[in-house]
Amino acid sequence: FTNYIATNESSIALRELSQERLISLRNVKKNQIRDYFATIKNQLTNLANSSLITEALGDLNTAAQNYADDIGEYNKASLHQHVKTYYDVTFSQRYESLNGVKPPVNMDDVLSKLDVNGLALQQTYIVDNPAPLGKKDDLVQANDGSSYASYHAKYHPYLKDFLEKFGYYDIFLVDADTGMVVYSVFKELDYATSLKNGPYASTALGQAFKKALELGPDEQVAMVDYAPYLPS
Repeated sequence: FTNYIATNESSIALRELSQERLISLRNVKKNQIRDYFATIKNQLTNLANSSLITEALGDLNTAAQNYADDIGEYNKASLHQHVKTYYDVTFSQRYESLNGVKPPVNMDDVLSKLDVNGLALQQTYIVDNPAPLGKKDDLVQANDGSSYASYHAKYHPYLKDFLEKFGYYDIFLVDADTGMVVYSVFKELDYATSLKNGPYASTALGQAFKKALELGPDEQVAMVDYAPYLPS
């Protein structure tokens, strides 16, 4: 009976010690997560408030909205077909190799929500980009003589360097009025689409964009939870 009491008390003491360690670990992790998001908030606030980003958004937005006309002759049906081939072959094969299943959406439905400027930008910076999928950020300046290419060459190195220094997956510049992603470091399939009415408007990225538009005067950062995301 004495041995039973001693064993029982030892078990209780060990259990309490384990609980205390778990609580301590939980508090440490909680503080680490809080610090992580506070750091992100400060970095994004400083980046967004810089005059360079204000200038970049204005320049790239204007150039993106006029890109198809700026590059000269184009045929929307031809652009659509070239981009569609990339979606159906290069992207879909890569997606299936990584996930074991085909993309869960009809890629034609995705393409149908791109306007001619979106198609032309994806053609240049994704389809014709010689860098492989996942490395599209290697292209600094497209050889098409456009205003967009010139602005991209001006701002891309800075934004890519910021991304690499602070470990971000991607950085987007989005026009508040149209929702168009006028710039992306990595140029995935959300590039040059609209987060208001485009194919990814209902995703977490689209939700973050909408929440950002609704921020009050004393708020600067909007966040949403992680979720599966087709372009990535």
